[in-house]
Amino acid sequence: MQEELQGDFDLLWCNDLAADPSLQPVHTFSRVPNGEAGENSLFAISLNNSSTIRACRSFIKSRLDSQVLGSSVYMLFSLGSGINSIAGVCHGSIISLMFDETFGQLMAHFFDRDELITAELGVSFKRPLKTPTVVVCIARIDKEPEGRRTWLNGEIRDGQGTVFAQGQGLYMRRRAKGQL
Repeated sequence: MQEELQGDFDLLWCNDLAADPSLQPVHTFSRVPNGEAGENSLFAISLNNSSTIRACRSFIKSRLDSQVLGSSVYMLFSLGSGINSIAGVCHGSIISLMFDETFGQLMAHFFDRDELITAELGVSFKRPLKTPTVVVCIARIDKEPEGRRTWLNGEIRDGQGTVFAQGQGLYMRRRAKGQL
């Protein structure tokens, strides 16, 4: 499925990632506005243009036994310069948003999206992320979920393997649909 223009990701390292047989392309659900309530509007509308987040593509690496533990998602982000905090450097809130979107993409593979909520999100910034650029955010579940809680870890890096940020998140499944 072609979600966005391929030109943003026509880079050797992106093509290598897309060709990895252990990764399966998946629909990036949050790039599509959902309903009259405005669900996904920040990522699907406000940050979906040539100066902000120009394109996004998702891949999942699932275990053969379909278990949550050990699964991961790789999301490619093409970033423009309209997300800068200082000249040529991506704003930290956008880095946090990339983690939240990637963690959510992974969780939605296993659970009903309407049941999920971000309970905690922590980011450790390692070096400035210069724009415009293309990066990959990798999210993984390294610990068995505990009841309604699932902990995730991730990193944002470029094609050379440079790590710009590391993230940790806690996702909760709601007790009842529609309740926080």
